[in-house]
Amino acid sequence: MSGPIIFEVDVQIAITLASIGYLGEGAPTDEKYQLMSAALRQPDLPTGGRWRIVWGPAEWPMGTEPSTSLWYIAAGLDAQGDSALGVVIRGTQMSVWESKKLDLELELVPILFADPTAPADVRVAQGFAKEIQNLLAAVDLRSGLSGEQFLRQYVSTSSPPPKVKVIGHSLGGATSPILSLWVKSLFPDLEVRPFPFGGQSPGNRAFADWYANAFAPWPSRYINRLDVTWMMFAELAQIKAMWGGPDCPEWVKLLIDGVEELLRFEQLCYASTAGPHIFEGALYDLSGDGAWEMEARAQHEHLYYMFLSGIPLQVIRNGLGPKWSPPPKLGQPPGGG
Repeated sequence: MSGPIIFEVDVQIAITLASIGYLGEGAPTDEKYQLMSAALRQPDLPTGGRWRIVWGPAEWPMGTEPSTSLWYIAAGLDAQGDSALGVVIRGTQMSVWESKKLDLELELVPILFADPTAPADVRVAQGFAKEIQNLLAAVDLRSGLSGEQFLRQYVSTSSPPPKVKVIGHSLGGATSPILSLWVKSLFPDLEVRPFPFGGQSPGNRAFADWYANAFAPWPSRYINRLDVTWMMFAELAQIKAMWGGPDCPEWVKLLIDGVEELLRFEQLCYASTAGPHIFEGALYDLSGDGAWEMEARAQHEHLYYMFLSGIPLQVIRNGLGPKWSPPPKLGQPPGGG
């Protein structure tokens, strides 16, 4: 007989910080900051009112809406009560073409920051490299500091030094592994732990191995088994046979065939990172026109990842998603309250 599912509080904190990064889409930066700060003050969320934004949100392009890229840094206490920083990357903005385009630029290119530990043949997706470039160019309008300037200042004046959690969902889940290696290159003596949720494969086998070796004690990423996004672009063929419920639309099959042919022709070899933590979701069993597309969207939802991590439904509704519901067949996960 299997034992009870054990939910890790640090994972719950991380996915909560990732979800808070989506607040205020299309709003001015100051309004985003107010909404995100208010969410962090919610006592029943895993962040428990013990976290606050210390830098950002910083956006690119700066001073325009809608923005393509956004990240922020929060300070608080982790599950062990230790001082921690959450470096959080927002996911794709589905209403913004320039944001969606970052998921589709598949040329494999070198990383954009110097790291003496990086193997020479490491390559990452061009769109993800651009996202990292955007983030590093963004400046916090309140402090006037870039993310690197803030981190160097904060770490140099902190005693004891903080643990650093590098967090993201979706596009943030694809790029947080890259950014975590950047943070580790800046602060090789700090404990740096990545928390990528539902992200695509960032790069080639050399990248996957480098990343796995750098963060060997922890899962490489957190995925819902029924989410198709993490299958891009190392496991594309699996998408066609997903779920056994709604048929995969012909246009999706043709698109997958086209992308697979492009990857073969350009000799672009993506690789999955080893050792993920897998959440066991359930289907919504949607029907009618667009059922497959709606199921794909629902399985990738960041609030669903919160639920699968063991955060109670009522907490999610009170704090971030008042109308969100899990699949009827799933109910409340064990231990979720």
